[in-house]
Amino acid sequence: KLQWNAFVASRLSPEFEAVHYEQSWRRKKCEYNHRLSRKGYVGLEDELEETMLGEEIDLSLLWKKAREDKQGNIFDPKVAKKTKLI
Repeated sequence: KLQWNAFVASRLSPEFEAVHYEQSWRRKKCEYNHRLSRKGYVGLEDELEETMLGEEIDLSLLWKKAREDKQGNIFDPKVAKKTKLI
């Protein structure tokens, strides 16, 4: 119970609220959301190297693959439009 109360108090502090607001503002600026979770671009690149033997993996391919779901679909129309330009 004491740990929970300390946790809640830390999340309600003005310092945490300032950090939270700043990070929320940064997050809202992102137009094209990726779907990489903890894997990140490095993990995606490793995965593609295993499946695409001998082919060059450039940044545009990584950008596109990072925004696809597991079936290869892109649901955000803004992202789909941008992938057609690349």
